[in-house]
Amino acid sequence: MKRRLALVVLVALCCCMLFVFAAPAAFADMGPKPAVTIKFRNMGEEKMCVTLLSKYKDSGPAQIYDPTDEYRNDKNVNWITSDGRSHYYSESDGSSYGDTDFSADVQASWQAFWDYSQQDGYYFLQRWWEFADGQPTSFTWSYYAPKNFKLLIYYPETETFACSDVCVDYAYHSYYTVDLSRTDGMLKLADNYDYFGEILGLAVRIAATVLVELVVALIFRLNSYRQIKTVIFANIATQTLLNVGLNILAYFNTSFIWLFVFIPMELAVFAAEATAYGIVWRKDRVPVWKSVVYALTANVVSAVLGIGLAWLCPLLF
Repeated sequence: MKRRLALVVLVALCCCMLFVFAAPAAFADMGPKPAVTIKFRNMGEEKMCVTLLSKYKDSGPAQIYDPTDEYRNDKNVNWITSDGRSHYYSESDGSSYGDTDFSADVQASWQAFWDYSQQDGYYFLQRWWEFADGQPTSFTWSYYAPKNFKLLIYYPETETFACSDVCVDYAYHSYYTVDLSRTDGMLKLADNYDYFGEILGLAVRIAATVLVELVVALIFRLNSYRQIKTVIFANIATQTLLNVGLNILAYFNTSFIWLFVFIPMELAVFAAEATAYGIVWRKDRVPVWKSVVYALTANVVSAVLGIGLAWLCPLLF
């Protein structure tokens, strides 16, 4: 019996490692990305376009336009209109998506930002948000936001600008507020970390994991009261520790946490849950190998679904 258990555990661990290293790109890209959310107060009705000027020439997929640089001499423009829709224009192939083409107004905004950046020293990464009639009241650069940046607002109707001092993100997802009634061309950003939003995201991730693993338990015909209760309490305990730990690391802007922390912690969660199930479910005469295989399957399924949810809703996952 002990030899069988040892063999099952060894096979399960090998499967885990094979799953992890067979898809390194997916795991390397599944963690939280540097994001910046800025909320405006006392917005007027005047149309405004907003961007983050970057200290560096690119940030994730966003990059500068530089006609003298053979690698950056194409306009790849991404703007988000006030209705929340994203639009894109690529000069290299003339393609665009969305209901708004690279119109004269859009070109004028792009040109204004680019011209400003040539005098400022910080770079325009060809991405901006448009606001009309005071809506919306915030924006989020959710995928590889610049770490060192300036907030720049352009008012097309008056062709004027307002810019902030240099800001350096203080967390993987940094939150700021800016009062537009207190500006004379200079914007002042105040840190405003969204503890409620981060706690909500944490709760959603834990609830989603518990739900997924309960479904897998039913597929394995683990449906007694003791078994369901064990799955719920084990996942609440392990996922709370896992997510709280990762959130703390992310808050302090720890780099590469998903390569060096996430995978070992996931393996530790699997081992802890498999051990708990093997001990508790012995009273229900559930074979130890079945407890281990269930724990492995449930964790792999929840990890894969987590990758998909992270793409669909990056702010929560």
